[in-house]
Amino acid sequence: MRIKRWVCIALASMLLCGCSPLREKNDISSLPSLEPQNSLSYGEYEPYRATLYYIDPQRNTLSTELREIELVSSVPKGKQIFEELLSGPKERGLEGFGSEYTLKNIDITGGVANIYLLTEQNLSDQKKLALCAALSNTAVDNLGVQYANLFFNEEPAYIAGRPCGLLGKTDLDMASFYESYLEKAAEPVWSIPVALYFLDESKSYILTEVRTLSFEGENYLQEILYQLSLGPEYKHYLVSPLLPNYAFTYQGNFGSIGGDGLLSIDSLQKLFQNGSEQQMRQHMACLYHSFHGVVQGLRSMEFTRGMEKHTVTFSVSQLYLGEEVLLYFPSKDLKHLERFHHVVRSGRAHNLKTYLEELAEGPLKIEQTRALPCFPADMGSEGVLGAEMRDNIAVVNFSAEMLYSLEGMQQDELYLFLYAVVNTLCEDEAVWAVQFCFEGEIIDELGIFSLAMPLYPNIGLAQ
Repeated sequence: MRIKRWVCIALASMLLCGCSPLREKNDISSLPSLEPQNSLSYGEYEPYRATLYYIDPQRNTLSTELREIELVSSVPKGKQIFEELLSGPKERGLEGFGSEYTLKNIDITGGVANIYLLTEQNLSDQKKLALCAALSNTAVDNLGVQYANLFFNEEPAYIAGRPCGLLGKTDLDMASFYESYLEKAAEPVWSIPVALYFLDESKSYILTEVRTLSFEGENYLQEILYQLSLGPEYKHYLVSPLLPNYAFTYQGNFGSIGGDGLLSIDSLQKLFQNGSEQQMRQHMACLYHSFHGVVQGLRSMEFTRGMEKHTVTFSVSQLYLGEEVLLYFPSKDLKHLERFHHVVRSGRAHNLKTYLEELAEGPLKIEQTRALPCFPADMGSEGVLGAEMRDNIAVVNFSAEMLYSLEGMQQDELYLFLYAVVNTLCEDEAVWAVQFCFEGEIIDELGIFSLAMPLYPNIGLAQ
């Protein structure tokens, strides 16, 4: 889908300009010059057109309302969008979901948005499913995710006594959607997409892989553990938290969670490889978050090591949530761009500052056999004064020192620097092109390259 978007952008720019995909109708060179140094920070406010989903009672379907909002850079984007959604529709003819909802939190990792609501409303199953569909559709359209996992009062959403699991985008009318759900819920085997959490290669963060699991009865814990022990199915760079041939035992009655929400685990040495207490917590965080999206009543997990007991709660496991960002670095032979996934803490992705900081830090040690640093050798993130969005254009402001360093680059080095920045920032769905500025001013040329207008991604450079 992303490649299709890039192709459409490139074709549109060529048709409009008749010459180069570097020039398009999003020309911001006519805008007033930016004040030097401090006006172009990381965008205190950004205009954004949110796509919000509400019920159309006439057709009993979800309909969109496009709403212009000002995003505050210090507040997570998801929080602002969902607070707008829960404030109710502004267009006539649409129906909201009531006012008794509080958005507690949103986590985004691996294409999944975990959305936590607090409410005192006692919703019918049909209304709850419609709300879940509206939330997931809004998440998919605005947050760059494929799925949403919904939680009410800290519990995963259940309809007709079955966990909803991950919801993608739906365009069904709500009556048909509910009837289809009930038909599946009546079957002896319940199959739903589930977010399983694995360790990233560095074993510093936990990341998701979405997999459709089939449950018989309420064997949720056992089936999730079995799937985790198999390891990742398609994200082969992830690592299972479990030993391949695990032996898992519970305290209590057949894996039941106590009235206080505690799940205690014995036989730790048969479950995980031996490691530090920190590593054990990371492994347990994988289990906790995998269980948490499906199993009701879970508040904490406890494991015993030696004579000491250690507890992992939601807030502890949340610290290990990571998110992947795709970066582009110049190849060793300076002929193309190499693509690498880096993992950052959840909440830092889909942020211009994060992308630029990761580019400034350069390729990881394991990547340096294939790639060179993007930024000049004498310049790091201090060379970036700020960045902000203007419509679908990322405006990046570099320092005078960065300009001086770039002017000393060879032509092929400079070319790959420009497109490493452009291709990387355009990995965010909201970014279509990048405008380069220096000390708040747009310059006409850098070397032989025109920077008077935004640059669009060059997917042909990437390998």
